[in-house]
Amino acid sequence: MSSKRKRDATTSPNSEEIEYNAKKRMLQARLDAALELIDLEVEERIDQFQLSSDMLVSKLEKTFKRQISKLPQKIRSMPLSKFSSEYAGNVQQVMQENATNAQNGASALMIS
Repeated sequence: MSSKRKRDATTSPNSEEIEYNAKKRMLQARLDAALELIDLEVEERIDQFQLSSDMLVSKLEKTFKRQISKLPQKIRSMPLSKFSSEYAGNVQQVMQENATNAQNGASALMIS
C-alpha cells in the first residue's frame, strides 16, 4: 500500500504547483490583454498617420499644381529635360530669353 501512496504523490500536483499554474495562467491572460490593447492602439495610430499623410499629399499636390499654373505657358509646355539642360531649371532665364525674343521680333517688324 505504501507503494501506491508514493505513486499518487508523484503524479498528482501539489497545492503549490496548482497555485503556481493558476498565477501563471492569470499573468499570461493579463499579458495577452495588454498586448491586445497595444495592438489596437498601434492600429489606431497607423490609421491616424495614414489619414494625416493622405491629407498632406493632397495639400502638396494642390500647392504644386497652383504653383505650376503660375508659370508661363512656354515653360509649362516645355519638356522637363529641356528646361533642366538648357535653362538649369531657372525660370528667370527663360523669361529673359522670352522677353529678348519678343523685343527682337518687335524690332524686326519695325524694320520691315
